[in-house]
Amino acid sequence: MATLLAVCLYTWYKQRLFHRLGIPTKKTVFLLGDFVDMVRWGFSYLGMDLYKRYGKVFGIYVGNVPALVISDPDIIKHIMVKDFDHFTDRPPFLKLTKFWKSAVSVAGGDEWRNIRHTISPTFTSGKMRSMTQFLQRSLDVFHDILEKQIKASPNGFDIDPTVRCYTMDVICSTGFGLDVSAQTNPDNPFIKYSKRFLETSPLGMPKFILYILFPDLADMFPRLFETSFMSKDIMDFFMTTTRSLFEDRKHSESKHKDLLQLMVNASNLAETEKVSNSQRKGKTVVTNGQLKLFTLIG
Repeated sequence: MATLLAVCLYTWYKQRLFHRLGIPTKKTVFLLGDFVDMVRWGFSYLGMDLYKRYGKVFGIYVGNVPALVISDPDIIKHIMVKDFDHFTDRPPFLKLTKFWKSAVSVAGGDEWRNIRHTISPTFTSGKMRSMTQFLQRSLDVFHDILEKQIKASPNGFDIDPTVRCYTMDVICSTGFGLDVSAQTNPDNPFIKYSKRFLETSPLGMPKFILYILFPDLADMFPRLFETSFMSKDIMDFFMTTTRSLFEDRKHSESKHKDLLQLMVNASNLAETEKVSNSQRKGKTVVTNGQLKLFTLIG
């Protein structure tokens, strides 16, 4: 009984934060907050109806974790441009393991700046133009497959699996110079393991549930809440594959201008130049987290 009372008091206090600050708050579910809606609809549930009802700035709760929804263009401009140096880090909805903290979408502070500085040259206009041939090759295959599917199912078909395979082909060819033939071979391991990873549900992650319900407890004992949100066999597959790709490229005389080559160059630079410890960390760790992250984007 005492535990239940403590949970109720804790939730009542956490879910009144925006009320204490005088910020409009969306009506929420006790303890769970907007978590159920987010799982069911994704962030798309934050539509125009909420904007009209609560205004340009209002609060929601993911469990007991507060989140501020902003749709005012002037405030967004300050956050994304003028005052971006104060808003570089993303909200940590998971206590991730050390490996995942090296991914650009998760890293924070100086580590994020080092990683961003390392990978940004991959996306210059010149580099993007050099990827056209790979995009066109994947697009030709995609077009042929669509024509066959249209003839076989003129009344309509599920295009999602086809688009996923096309995206994987594009990511692997432009990012790693790798031809996985995902579109013509749906049973390709890349597709199989990526699909399993993307189908991971937060409902099957007890540590995530505990984190959003009791964020202060997670902050007090961070090591107990660390999670990889990926099963060991999926992790092993991508670790082995990306490590093999990296080592093969590193010891070859490749003239590729893709993401993988940039990671190799960054690693070589860290080994040969006298750089600071923080710079060295940003250049070497990036070769692991970023390669896996960009592969899973497909």
